[in-house]
Amino acid sequence: MMNPSLSATIVADQSLQESAQDAAGLVEPIREWSFNTQAASGRLLATLCTFTERLCAVVLAVDVAVVFASVILRYFVHQPVDWAEEVARGLMVMLVFLGGATVLARGRHVHVDFFRALLPTAWQQVALQVGGWAVAGTAAGLAFSSWLLLEDSTNVSTSMGLPQWLNVLPVFIGALLMTIVGIANAVNGATRITWLTLFGCIVLSAGIWFWNTQFEAFALQPWTLLLLGFVGGLLVGVPIAFVLAMCALLYFMGDPSLPMVIYSQQVMAGMDHFVLLAIPFFVLAGLVMEVNGMSSRLIELLVRVFGRVRGSMNLITILATAFFSGVSGSKLADIAAVGGIVVPAVRRTRQDPNETAAVLAAN
Repeated sequence: MMNPSLSATIVADQSLQESAQDAAGLVEPIREWSFNTQAASGRLLATLCTFTERLCAVVLAVDVAVVFASVILRYFVHQPVDWAEEVARGLMVMLVFLGGATVLARGRHVHVDFFRALLPTAWQQVALQVGGWAVAGTAAGLAFSSWLLLEDSTNVSTSMGLPQWLNVLPVFIGALLMTIVGIANAVNGATRITWLTLFGCIVLSAGIWFWNTQFEAFALQPWTLLLLGFVGGLLVGVPIAFVLAMCALLYFMGDPSLPMVIYSQQVMAGMDHFVLLAIPFFVLAGLVMEVNGMSSRLIELLVRVFGRVRGSMNLITILATAFFSGVSGSKLADIAAVGGIVVPAVRRTRQDPNETAAVLAAN
């Protein structure tokens, strides 16, 4: 009698051979916008986000070209280009903030739903709406701070002589677009709960501001607001990136001695590092490996080698992520490349995809 694990692996092997593209999950449609596109304003916003996505693709291609040319000129021709690193970092900042707005429009920001799912059903919708307004408010705070920074940088030049406002402008535009998208997401399918939660958020913010200004001796400390914002953001399912930004914003608002312009300055400084270019480049490498079929052929090789072992699909997942981590260097790229192939094969063999997801997360 054939081993059930071996039989399932043979089926997975056959499905991988039939269509590498299908096994890689490339036929999955791109998720539509997270806001309502039935109205004219929604269609206009979708068009703007689509243009921004294509602009980000062009920016990424130019960034790759600049870094590649810089490496060739520095290490092979021995004629380094001084402005290449600064230009590459500026393009990275543009990619982060403009791309972050389009990811928010697609509803693909990483967030935690576990705590919100523990709430009663009636409160889950309330928590979802509060999270939507928190995202919009955080983006609006970043847009206001970046506008102040943009005004201060009009007559400032970088070390290479480039205008400083060129680096700040993408931050303001991206934050403004995130604010618009956040509001559009929050009012999508608006009900009475939508406006009640907005009113509640405004009253809570005004109450904290009134308490801190009128009762300074008993004012809430900035670190208290930071901690409450972090815990509350996770509980209502705010995307992790916006949870961190909201905590920092609450800290700045809780300490009047800190100018708001420093908030966007520190946010931009956190992205303005040359080494962070490895993240989009490695993700791009993983996607290229997925598109050209290299990742599917690697999984097929592992299936042929370890297919007779019990629990082979989980073992293949572990080994595949080990191989890809040495090639891509990015866990996001590993999950995109390996998970897109293994998970569809697991579903075809009627195995538990949750177990495979746990193995991928542990890797």
